[in-house]
Amino acid sequence: MRTRARLRLAGAALLPLLAACGGDVRAAAPVVRDSAGVRIVESVRPAWGEGEGWRVSPEPLVDVGVAEGAPEYQFARVAGALRLDDGRIVVADGQANELRWFDAAGRHLKTAGRKGGGPGEFDDLHGLFRLPGDSVAAWEWSHRLSVFGPGGDFVRSRTLVPPRDGMFLDARGVFADGSVLVAPDGGRTFGRGAGVARDTVPLLRYAADGARVDTVGRFPGQQQFSMTGTENGGWASRGPVPFGFDTFHALRGSLLYVADNARYEVAVYDASGRLLRLLRAPHRTEPLTPGEVERFKADRLAASGSGDFGRQVAERMLAAMPFPETKSAFAELRVDPAGAVWLRGHAAGSDAPGRWTVFAEDGTLLGAVETPAGLRVLEIGGDYVLGVSKDELDVQHVRLHRLERDRGKP
Repeated sequence: MRTRARLRLAGAALLPLLAACGGDVRAAAPVVRDSAGVRIVESVRPAWGEGEGWRVSPEPLVDVGVAEGAPEYQFARVAGALRLDDGRIVVADGQANELRWFDAAGRHLKTAGRKGGGPGEFDDLHGLFRLPGDSVAAWEWSHRLSVFGPGGDFVRSRTLVPPRDGMFLDARGVFADGSVLVAPDGGRTFGRGAGVARDTVPLLRYAADGARVDTVGRFPGQQQFSMTGTENGGWASRGPVPFGFDTFHALRGSLLYVADNARYEVAVYDASGRLLRLLRAPHRTEPLTPGEVERFKADRLAASGSGDFGRQVAERMLAAMPFPETKSAFAELRVDPAGAVWLRGHAAGSDAPGRWTVFAEDGTLLGAVETPAGLRVLEIGGDYVLGVSKDELDVQHVRLHRLERDRGKP
């Protein structure tokens, strides 16, 4: 099993060839062609030359979060954050089941929600999405989407009905017309022993009133490793293959961006699932180092908790899990308001900055942008990057960093 898994992954962990394109080597125009109505844009090298490119400030302009103090400034599990058009910041705390509004300087303005199933309450707050006019939508694991107005007041909620019983829905975003994109997870059946599998996942679209609209398409899901055992009456466990394949989604207006990290390519669809264009760039494989393997194992064991049985299962999983020789192409997808596509490479460690490859809206490869070390990016705006990071006391902070775009536009 380990050999077969490595054969599938070898040659598929890709990174753009950015390092060799600096100096006096100038960018060549991307190759653009049409194929059956699909616009394909293939870049040869980055448009940015040496010393050019966008920059994210290392220090935050706004920092919200404290270890001790007023509860509205304490975060336990940030499920989402976004910056409104008027500068306010909204944060969804999944543990407190609250939405919190802050002004542009980070001062608390309003809190909505609490644990519960009533209107404006949350059972298990999991996501936060932007709506037109500074309204926001909060997503719960119970498949309920709740809308709050510009002032933070509860407006309405809708519960989405899965195609079949027992299927979980994970919302991926809201289109400009208010329809919701979700990815169902019916739970793959565990086979005997250990195994690697990658199922396809349908993307479903629901209207703003909660009615099912259509299936946008089927796409490869996350590559998973599963294992079963007979101890304690029997158990089954599964988790993502380390640095393995996955497909990422992002919404902008009426467009859906899909990026399968088995290759260095981003596909752009309309809301109905019609393929419009493909963005491609050069790439190279990046080896998975022994240090990265050990760090992954240590993090997984730490997350398994203090229970003896849970740790035993985690240890058995890690002992049998296949680690690829090379990494997949990238680890995250974001799309900013201007239509620029951001792909983050695999982190080199918690103390290393995030490294993103950026494409312009027309598909031209621009170059690389770094984000501060430890920052989990939640939103990229016109002139800011918003994310969450932890301080030396392991306290979560929501931080807004300046994004300078005037340093070398192509």
